[in-house]
Amino acid sequence: SIPSVSRVTRILGDGPSETSVAVSRATFPDGADLVYLATAGDYADALAGASLAGTNNSPVLLLSDEGIDTVVDEVERLGPSQIIVLGGPAAVPYDWIVAFWNRSVGNTMPTWK
Repeated sequence: SIPSVSRVTRILGDGPSETSVAVSRATFPDGADLVYLATAGDYADALAGASLAGTNNSPVLLLSDEGIDTVVDEVERLGPSQIIVLGGPAAVPYDWIVAFWNRSVGNTMPTWK
């Protein structure tokens, strides 16, 4: 047992995208100014970006073919002023990012890092 932890809550979804959205909803109920996106297929970018996201009090949402709509909905709910895609177009296919442009996510356009 960890002395500083008094309660643990299990959060899960039907897949990696849905689980990342469930964690985001539980952790950021009032939205977030910055959102990080990473592929659910290879966790290296998400793992490396998690430290930065934690420092910036921002969620990391995992993208997959099956979960793209769920993630787009969550980004709309969060209402960020900035979206950063971790890993660039080699890791996160351009057509996944087009979903964010095709749906109104304010004036926020994802940038590659």
